[in-house]
Amino acid sequence: MQNIFLGAEVAIEKGLSDTPDIEKLAIQGTDLILLELPYAPYQEWMEEEIDNIAITYRLTPVIAHVHRYLNWYNREQTAHLLQLDAVLQINIEAFQSFSQKRIAKEVIKRELPFLFGSDCHNLTDRKPNFEILQKKVRPEIIEKSNRLLECHMQ
Repeated sequence: MQNIFLGAEVAIEKGLSDTPDIEKLAIQGTDLILLELPYAPYQEWMEEEIDNIAITYRLTPVIAHVHRYLNWYNREQTAHLLQLDAVLQINIEAFQSFSQKRIAKEVIKRELPFLFGSDCHNLTDRKPNFEILQKKVRPEIIEKSNRLLECHMQ
C-alpha cells in the first residue's frame, strides 16, 4: 500500500515568489512544493521564480511531471531543466510512453533527485496506477524515491 500525501500543483508564473503564505501549498507534512512549468518554451524567469521560492520560503522545489515538457523544450532547454536545483517529479504514466520513458530513465540513471507521483485526479480515468510503477520500475528505484520523500518530511 502506498502512502498518499496531499499537495497542490502550483503553476509557475512571473511574480509567484512574491505570493504571501505560499508555503501553505507545500506537500502535506514536507518542505516540498510541487511546481508546474508553463507549456511553453523555457525562459530564464522560470528559474528565477523557482530559486526565489526556495530561498524566501525555505521550500524544496519539485518540478511536476518533468517528462511532459519534451514537446515544448529543445535539447538545450531540456538539459537546463535537468540541471535546476530542484527535485524532479516523474508521473507513473511516463513509463507507458516511449519518449517520456526515455527522459524518466535518464533522470534515474543520472541519479538526479526524483520523486514518483501519480497525477491522480479521480479513481476512473486519472487513477493512481501504482501497479504500473511496480511492473515497470525496479523496487530499489521506487525505494530511492520513497527515501527522498522521507528526507523532506517535517
